[in-house]
Amino acid sequence: MISVCEEVCGERSAFGGEEEALLAGVCSVEDARAFVSSVEAAAALEERLKAWMRQVHAVVMESQQLRTENDSSGPQDELEYWKRRAAHFAQIVAKLQSHEVQMTVLCLQLKMSKSVRAWRDLDRQITFCYNEARDNAKFIQSMERVCHALYLHQPEQMHESVLALLQTVRLVHSVSKFYNTTERTSSLMVKVHYATGPT
Repeated sequence: MISVCEEVCGERSAFGGEEEALLAGVCSVEDARAFVSSVEAAAALEERLKAWMRQVHAVVMESQQLRTENDSSGPQDELEYWKRRAAHFAQIVAKLQSHEVQMTVLCLQLKMSKSVRAWRDLDRQITFCYNEARDNAKFIQSMERVCHALYLHQPEQMHESVLALLQTVRLVHSVSKFYNTTERTSSLMVKVHYATGPT
């Protein structure tokens, strides 16, 4: 998981480069109201929020696209996918909770900006994606030990590992909030089949 986090941290942020900290000195509702009383300041914050919305919306849309996988994908690939996705959305959620973003939204809320409602909707989508990825990564993590055996053992040694994996898949399907769809479980079982190879 650490290596995945390091890789994600090394990638370009969904928010692009670091923006100027316009609101470093804004720490209260009174500060926000004073700052946004300037028409120019309000317009700058509005443009900033719209730019963030475009960037975050692009991430959400990309996350909803169908995954392209090759025929040799196995359970380990599924684990890595959800680990990477969880780390990626954790990075975005941390940015959404930063002082600069929170104060920007507060200032525009005080100005009754129509963009705030759209931002809140987008924030909920990102939070959902993050919770989904984190939940799936947690449950599929429980399969990592038996998955390793599938890659390392000869077919005649895999019997117990395959049984343990199937029991874990059944548990995930029963308990997981997000991963318990027929489509995802079927996809995982196909990956198990490719990992075990011909028997």
